[in-house]
Amino acid sequence: MLALHVVALLVSVVLSSYGLALPARQINPIQHVLLSAPKTSTDLLLCGLSLAPEGHGSPTKPGDGDDKKTIYQVIREDEAFSKLAEIIEERKEIAKGLDSPDADVTLFAPVNSAFKHVPGCPDDKKPPEEVVTKVLLYHIVDKAHKTEDLENGQLLDTRLKLESLGDRPQKIRVFEHKNHIALNLRSHIVAADIKASNGVIQGVDHIIVPPPNVFYVLGHFPLEFGIFEVAIGKAGLKDVVKETAAITVFAPSNRAFKKLGFKRLRYLFSPDGVEDLRRIVSYHISPQLVYTPDIWKAKELELPTIEGAKLKITAKEKDDKHDHKHPVIEINEEAHVFINDGIAMNGVIHAIDAVLSPVQEVPKQYYASGSYTSERNDMEKILQMIIDMDI
Repeated sequence: MLALHVVALLVSVVLSSYGLALPARQINPIQHVLLSAPKTSTDLLLCGLSLAPEGHGSPTKPGDGDDKKTIYQVIREDEAFSKLAEIIEERKEIAKGLDSPDADVTLFAPVNSAFKHVPGCPDDKKPPEEVVTKVLLYHIVDKAHKTEDLENGQLLDTRLKLESLGDRPQKIRVFEHKNHIALNLRSHIVAADIKASNGVIQGVDHIIVPPPNVFYVLGHFPLEFGIFEVAIGKAGLKDVVKETAAITVFAPSNRAFKKLGFKRLRYLFSPDGVEDLRRIVSYHISPQLVYTPDIWKAKELELPTIEGAKLKITAKEKDDKHDHKHPVIEINEEAHVFINDGIAMNGVIHAIDAVLSPVQEVPKQYYASGSYTSERNDMEKILQMIIDMDI
């Protein structure tokens, strides 16, 4: 496992000399939330949320709630949520919504310990009101969801709507483990099904941070998507992936690129192959936002790519042709989704097991060793290391 991290580090260091540096892997949560906010305030987000008067924050166990009181009333009266209550009280519209008898929502409520001080935060600065409000809205989900209603892979619509998603609600993804439920992987339900008259409260141990844009999400997983991320940069599509609103990205894994073989990769990442690389990367990006529940509902979809080509998306209960005995989503009859619904600030990521070929015939150089005869450079060595790894 150490070797994998060493290779990931080498990828980052060596590629930097090509202007293709991967984003830092040890990114603090405060550095990648709501990148639409002013850059000067982004790093202060969780810092501001962590500020609370002295005397608060004792490890009080949340109570059972009261089905005769609203969510807002329960939160205010439960010492385990005192920090959250103070933040909500300062935002009257959110407080009013949680106090409405007709709310019918789930509040994922961070317990006091979730607001622990973030190292390096200034003690006298707070993020803009708009940013804190967005984070709070991301903790409010439509309809009352008890833990028995939550399933692995489920997507929950929050009250946070973003222009970067075409004014659609940002989602929280549910991860179900052996004996607990996680939200966006990091935040876990630690106090379940707290009663209220207008919904339900789920106590969580971490603030649920809205995800960054698609490019940065890919950047957090170099051992899964390192080659694709480098390909995006090399093809000159980094800004497209970062800034285009409401996109769907079918991201080939490193293993998928491995199937192409070293000669093809060497050509694509050479100066001679950059235009073909751009066409291939573009073919994996759709300007239409589609989550897997949408695909299963339609069974078959045709999605446009950013260059006007078409992708055929098919949901199958099983695929005997490729020995898939379980439900599968197929792309162009040549790739399958193996990780679905990776949420991002400006879209969604579906990981696929093969690199898609554009509709047009790919030049012969794509299948050859390339038109140049120079020795392998550092880029090639890095690619070869990734290909040789069993990932």
